[in-house]
Amino acid sequence: MQKRFVSTMIVSVALAACGGHSASGAQAVAHTSPIAAASPTAMTTPPTTVASPTAKTAPPTTAASPTAKTTPTTAASPAASMTPPITLTAKLVPESGSKVGGTAIVTTSGSTFTVRLEATGLRPSSTHPAHIHAGTCGSNGPIVYPLENLVSNGAGDAVSNTWIHHPYQVPASGWYVQIHQGPSMSGTGATHIACAQLRAH
Repeated sequence: MQKRFVSTMIVSVALAACGGHSASGAQAVAHTSPIAAASPTAMTTPPTTVASPTAKTAPPTTAASPTAKTTPTTAASPAASMTPPITLTAKLVPESGSKVGGTAIVTTSGSTFTVRLEATGLRPSSTHPAHIHAGTCGSNGPIVYPLENLVSNGAGDAVSNTWIHHPYQVPASGWYVQIHQGPSMSGTGATHIACAQLRAH
């Protein structure tokens, strides 16, 4: 009986020992299974697909086409459409027995024009009104534009320049420059002493 009891104890202890090892082994396997479940390699794929912001660089390249806006250079052609200045010269003819001579020079520029009078044979150190009149020399036409007075030097020479802010448009009836005796337009001062018939373009 003692031998059977001892053998039974040995067998149970052995079974317990084997059972313990198998349980602990099962637990060990169960603990190792999370390693297979923790497949971190699969988690690396999302960052690779997210790391595709390189595709966002495409819009700036197509948007960088403002070079087409350089076409306004063709719009800068109004200079070609501007009419170049034209210079017209008319001879001053003496009137009322004077000895005045010289030229009347008209220079047109767009919507303005200038009148330059160069006179000789005036009384030394004298002042003479001048105008552009409508009509022809000797017609005593109305004043269209007043001009700067001619003031002669000691030799009787004078130059004046007048800038008129209107287009130079001579009508069919004509314009002429009239120089008066002066020094004012009162009395004999209005006497004509020289005239230049202006011509159209």
